Amino acid sequence: MSFLNFKVKGLGIAEGWPTRIPEDADVLMIAGPTVAFSKEAQSSLIDFVEKKKGKIFITIDPKGTENFGWLLEKSGYEFVKGPISQVQGQAGMVLAKSFKKHPIEEALTRKDTGTMFPFAGYFVPQTSQGPGGKNLEAYPLMESGGDAILDKNNNGKLDAGEERRNVILGMVLKTVLKVQKESAAANPKTDESKQGLQKDLNSTGLNSDQEVVSQNSEIQKDISQNTNVDSKEEGRVVIFSGTSWITDQFISYGVNYELATSSITWMYQDLSLSSIQPKKEEVNTVSLTDVQKRVVWILGMFIFPGLIAFVSAAMLIQKRRKEGQES
Repeated sequence: MSFLNFKVKGLGIAEGWPTRIPEDADVLMIAGPTVAFSKEAQSSLIDFVEKKKGKIFITIDPKGTENFGWLLEKSGYEFVKGPISQVQGQAGMVLAKSFKKHPIEEALTRKDTGTMFPFAGYFVPQTSQGPGGKNLEAYPLMESGGDAILDKNNNGKLDAGEERRNVILGMVLKTVLKVQKESAAANPKTDESKQGLQKDLNSTGLNSDQEVVSQNSEIQKDISQNTNVDSKEEGRVVIFSGTSWITDQFISYGVNYELATSSITWMYQDLSLSSIQPKKEEVNTVSLTDVQKRVVWILGMFIFPGLIAFVSAAMLIQKRRKEGQES
């Protein structure tokens, strides 16, 4: 965070939490809360995003009681605890290499290596819309790929009654701009056409995975029309369905570090800045031939120890001679 020129401070009672969030807070980071937020805290966070156009980086702990359903429902999604597995024989291990087109994704220099994303849940569209309606646009950022196992017994392999599915692991949520709301109000038939599209998908026999992909493509078209919006004009949330990937144990794997920093950079700064590529450190590697290795081994085992013994013996003899002359 210091590399991104941020000053990190804790958020507690002394700062007014949970009734309010400090005015100088640019980005909130909520990493794996295990206890559910109170109604007061939920309201503070929602107001921070919707009214103050604040930015929040969230990771969910599947073992905790806070699933952020109160926030996700505003985008039409919900969280499922899992478990999911992908690496054969390693329960809970997922290597996600499927990234959607987005400024965050464009800033990743090693996305082909994937994100090590262990012990996580996933996001799915809500089956029924909540009473509050959609106040946030949802855009899938990272997916598991179609070889992820909905591993009910968490044993790291595909068993009877289990299935492979492409699930959403990371999403971007943004406040709906006033212009878009007015456009939606002026064109009420848009939602009807989307519902008709969904019925057509069902009638063709597409499974749930294909339906989600179709929905995501529609979302991607809508989002792409607003990629040049200044970050100060909208509230932004980047939310991931797991927390282990950002801990000290896994942050150095794959593209984990870049994904975290790019997400935070995109939320607070302009979109163009999130695409700046970090400077690569050049590491010069030296390879030795078998002959060179043998020479190094001889020097280390015989020559250097022998030289040290010879010098030590010479110094000892010289010291004794001086002592004999003095006596």
